[in-house]
Amino acid sequence: MGSQRLLPAARAGIVLSAEVLITSARVRDMVVGGAAPADLLKAISEGGYYGMNTFDQRLVTLVRDGVVKEADALDYASDAHDFKLLLERAGGAPVAAAVGPPVGAPAMMSFQAGVGRRRTR
Repeated sequence: MGSQRLLPAARAGIVLSAEVLITSARVRDMVVGGAAPADLLKAISEGGYYGMNTFDQRLVTLVRDGVVKEADALDYASDAHDFKLLLERAGGAPVAAAVGPPVGAPAMMSFQAGVGRRRTR
């Protein structure tokens, strides 16, 4: 856990994808209680409300935003199969990594617990 890696950007340069763990009451109790790493990873994946995300959840966001190519994200994903499932649930990769949101997309997108949830302003 605590993964962070630099990936090739879709257009040029590099971009950071990082796992984020926030000390919520649940996480604090898990750490004090000696929870297994798999249990902490589950808490991270379900902690979107608190600003948490797994490494692969962040990759999904980067692919959906056209910042990283799907093929590169697959190469760097913690688990390629699970990453593909997350990406499918989030609506797939953008066509040709276009600049800006896909046609007809809502104004803002939020990813919580690995599932793309759209909300409008």
